[in-house]
Amino acid sequence: MSQPKTIAFVVPLEVGSLGCRALASVLKQAGHRVRIIFIPNMIPEVDGKRYMPGATYVCSETLKNLVLEKVQGADIVGFSVLTAFYEPLAQLSALIREQTRALVVWGGIHATMDPESCVEHADVICLGDGEHFMLELIEAIDSQAALDTIPGAVCRLDGETRYGPFRRCDTSLAEYPDPDFSFEDYYLIDGPLGEEAICPLTPEIYVERGIKSYPAPHDRKVRLIPYKILSGRGCPYQCSYCNIGSQKTGQFPYRKRSVAAVIAELEAMLSVHRQMISIISFSDDTFMLHTEAWMDEFAAAYKSKIGLPFRVLAHPNDVTERKIELLCDAGCVWVGM
Repeated sequence: MSQPKTIAFVVPLEVGSLGCRALASVLKQAGHRVRIIFIPNMIPEVDGKRYMPGATYVCSETLKNLVLEKVQGADIVGFSVLTAFYEPLAQLSALIREQTRALVVWGGIHATMDPESCVEHADVICLGDGEHFMLELIEAIDSQAALDTIPGAVCRLDGETRYGPFRRCDTSLAEYPDPDFSFEDYYLIDGPLGEEAICPLTPEIYVERGIKSYPAPHDRKVRLIPYKILSGRGCPYQCSYCNIGSQKTGQFPYRKRSVAAVIAELEAMLSVHRQMISIISFSDDTFMLHTEAWMDEFAAAYKSKIGLPFRVLAHPNDVTERKIELLCDAGCVWVGM
């Protein structure tokens, strides 16, 4: 049995992030403490654009000090890394490694796609799903085992980049608890560059200035607050333009959840946080991958038990007229392709 640890996650871009909350639920279930620090506007807009080609992003001293203060006492600090945030997160990682005893972990899309460029900024990289990885990392810390013995790990040892054993994502998603939306020990850092401030992230602040809202289909002036959910992970396609397509075939296989599990998560969230949810946003790479039989069951259950408008993403190969009919009848208002 591992000794209880404190894990702090630093999450840029999105307070609705599912990855850190999925990990938080698993870690809390195992008896560990979790703190999440959201920085949704880490990269400021310039002339109305947030990501400028060739731009270099530097964290302000104010932001660095706020993050450093909030990760004090953590045994592990985890960063969710997208390519656009590589530079500022590298700066924060260097500061934390210099001034704390915390182990720094990088995970997420960019770290999984290009661990070689990331490994110098972290003590260990997590490739792919992080639930079992984080629990095994804690066990390795307690037993003083080498980090390169952890499946899915990449680290620098004795000046060399070393890869742990291959981790196959063959675990059923049914064993994982719902994402953590307790708001316990959640924080928001926001404000103009150099004038950032930190506050506890509450449901009220989440709605007011945390989460990105969507325009209502009947009136674009009306803003809808989303709850993001996954009905499956991964994608079977190997499209060259997609981060999944860059991985080895079968490394991150598609795994779907049951209709009952999806509806149960939504019912549980609405029972606690109904005031901050006005649209459901399915974040699957391609929701349309579900069979017509799954869609039939989903549409009936969703319409009778949830009843909110919802959004999905789709790959054109998976679209059928019957699926569109079922989704529209259930309340789908937006399909991204």
